Amino acid sequence: ITLLVTSVVAFAPQSRTLRSNRLFSVATSPRAVKSSAVKSPLDNLPWNVRKVEEREARRVRREAAKLYRELGIAEDSTYEEIMEQTSILRSRTDDFKQHVRIDLAKDRILEMRLTERIAGLAKVSSDVMEQDSYENDGVDESRVREMKKDDVDDRPSRWQGIVKKPDVVWRNRQFKVWGGMTLVGLLFPPAIEALVVLQLMILTAQLIYRGQIVDPGNMWSLSGGVKAKGSHRSYSWLLGLGILLGGKIVSFSLTPPFARGRRWTPVINYTIENAVYMYANMFLQPYKGD
Repeated sequence: ITLLVTSVVAFAPQSRTLRSNRLFSVATSPRAVKSSAVKSPLDNLPWNVRKVEEREARRVRREAAKLYRELGIAEDSTYEEIMEQTSILRSRTDDFKQHVRIDLAKDRILEMRLTERIAGLAKVSSDVMEQDSYENDGVDESRVREMKKDDVDDRPSRWQGIVKKPDVVWRNRQFKVWGGMTLVGLLFPPAIEALVVLQLMILTAQLIYRGQIVDPGNMWSLSGGVKAKGSHRSYSWLLGLGILLGGKIVSFSLTPPFARGRRWTPVINYTIENAVYMYANMFLQPYKGD
């Protein structure tokens, strides 16, 4: 009976739980995880590539310094000095492992120097090609690159340089304007819904007139006594509408769940919106002197 039971158990199919556990262990092994890793598209950004190159250069320098210390030579040693020091170190010991270690350090130093020399030759060859082009065809490659660079349209776009750090006068003006708007909403909560139009007008007017106002300290005059000019006005209206909608989305997102649907919920939303508009007016300047 025991032999029969053992035979049945041995030839019985594996349970689904056991098979799933084996599959899970294979899928979560380090080799499987490493092979399934996907390179992030952010790694190709210029600053990330530059960081990787700088990290690699620091690693190479540390490795080279360690190898030079191991052989007991200076970093500017010549090839003859490296070979002579290698022979001296090998003659001091009969240990085969030490001989292999010394030879590996010497070979790695020579390999790194060869890599640096090849990189330098590539740069020199490009300079030689430019010189040959100038001598044979009369074409100065450096001048051609400068002319192409000058032909690039470097006029600032609408988004370029739009963020400008405020001075003390403009910052205090925003505190007064939007602080006063918030105080009106706190004193007269029923009027908050009607103040949306006033929010848009104040927000957009300050976007339009920042950089043109003669007396920014006068908070009672949004235009500062000047006439709006420049092609940024329509752009400022669109930007103001976007900031207005963005402020309402931010206020709704930051309102905690327990504060929604209350009588005082519009007051909280209104206060958060004015904070967003204040910082937008504080740092954004679409006007660029056009």
